[in-house]
Amino acid sequence: MNFYNQIITLLNEHNQSIKNVSRALEIDTISIFFDKRYKLERLNKLGFWHKIKRDNTLYPKLEKRLTTKQITSAFQLEEYPIYYTNQPDYPKYNKAILVMFGLSQYHKSAPPTNLIEQIIKILKNISSIDICYDFDQKPNIDRLKEYYKVTQYQDTYYINNTYELMIEKICIYDKSNKNGLNFNVYRFEATITIPNPKVLNLPLYEVNKILELVI
Repeated sequence: MNFYNQIITLLNEHNQSIKNVSRALEIDTISIFFDKRYKLERLNKLGFWHKIKRDNTLYPKLEKRLTTKQITSAFQLEEYPIYYTNQPDYPKYNKAILVMFGLSQYHKSAPPTNLIEQIIKILKNISSIDICYDFDQKPNIDRLKEYYKVTQYQDTYYINNTYELMIEKICIYDKSNKNGLNFNVYRFEATITIPNPKVLNLPLYEVNKILELVI
């Protein structure tokens, strides 16, 4: 069983263990740090990677995911929401981060599962995932503030210190407004680093504890 399938299995087992059976956590984003010397040739066989110009509206999203100084150039796989960004490991520039966005969306199709599996089979690991949960009621931010420092930017709320090493950050936002949907939906999203899929149960458990404060 590869890295991706291990994570999916653990996530499904976790969802089945939750008392509220309607609460299913899903993966929205996958990030993978890799060495281009050993992987890029095989990635190029999956399709055409075109370079993204600096003035492209995609760049701010990639920069937000990493940081501006971490990106030297970025490439997208055809029209899929799949990108890799070259990292400034001067003088060799062999390091890169691949990000697959939009695995759980309403307004756009997700990348094909077989393509995701092929990429992970080539890269052989996953550095982090964004786990999400969608709901139709306004989030209870006041209750959340009783336990965490919450930072607000426009209509998005962030927890940058979750007190859990594997949970890098949490954000909560109005997804219907962000994606122009004709129904109410709010998204709770947690970025989880994964040193080993076997230890994923602990951060998933902590994510649910935080989620219970919000919904």
